[in-house]
Amino acid sequence: MKRASSMSDNSLPNLIIAGVTKGGSTSVFSYLADHPDICASAQKEICYFMNLRFDRPLADIAEYKQHFSHCGGIRYRMEASPGYIYGGRKLAQGVKDALGDPKIIIVLREPIKRIYSFFTSHQNKFIIEQGIDFHEYLRRCKALPPEKYKKPDLYPYFQLLNGCYSEYLPAWIDIFGKNLQILFFEDLVRDNRAFMRSICVWLGVDPCFYENYDFVIENKTRGVKWKSIHRMVMNINDRFEKILRKNMKIKRFFRNLYYAVNEAKGQSSRISMEDMEYLKSYYAPFNDKLARLLRKEGYKELPDWVNA
Repeated sequence: MKRASSMSDNSLPNLIIAGVTKGGSTSVFSYLADHPDICASAQKEICYFMNLRFDRPLADIAEYKQHFSHCGGIRYRMEASPGYIYGGRKLAQGVKDALGDPKIIIVLREPIKRIYSFFTSHQNKFIIEQGIDFHEYLRRCKALPPEKYKKPDLYPYFQLLNGCYSEYLPAWIDIFGKNLQILFFEDLVRDNRAFMRSICVWLGVDPCFYENYDFVIENKTRGVKWKSIHRMVMNINDRFEKILRKNMKIKRFFRNLYYAVNEAKGQSSRISMEDMEYLKSYYAPFNDKLARLLRKEGYKELPDWVNA
């Protein structure tokens, strides 16, 4: 049962998972949502502040508050919109202005694996055109001119630049300081229990909750056998997400049942040597810049891809 906090009540979130896409944010959101001192929005990606990224006005704040109306006096009210990080200073400042001093979590993932995971998952969701391979997808990302980054309908093709984390983080560090925690997907995969316990210590909530916790991978990228069935299931999930999030055990049961029938196993990555070499060369200076930035902020244990 969720415990009420002695802190003054508020109707707005004070814990945001702000990045990155395909960086494990759904799993972290789900794990934190189960903690008795944390109340999650019924819908994971509210994306309320994303309008700032595209130079659009924010919606009425009352609409945003409705996503947390069930939270009462629970200590933390949380949402996760991993696209927030890419809004840079304008979006980060918008969050600060609206919410005061929320805790911000950003989980980074090795950028080549992240962009490929984004491609396969969004193709499975019918957001990226069916039938194109990763080479063609990467070509379209490279061909997108800077002025097109203000068009939200082209968001699937922002992903090459979205792996340049060193270009987005400085504003978040500057604005949120010690209220920002930068984590790594690789640490989540290696030891999810230690990963979640570290977040709890930072938030000042009981880390022992995860001692015997059953960690289930959420939003895992999988291949499917029958696209038409998958499209129908995706539509059902989108339509009933708020209800399903309140009953995660039921959701996981039916999800496992569905993938037992429709998952195409044994599909391997399809990144050509040419594309792999291009991506390594492209991201190398940004990863190096990221390493310098994080070390300056006191981060000592960095994954190999940052130090490469």
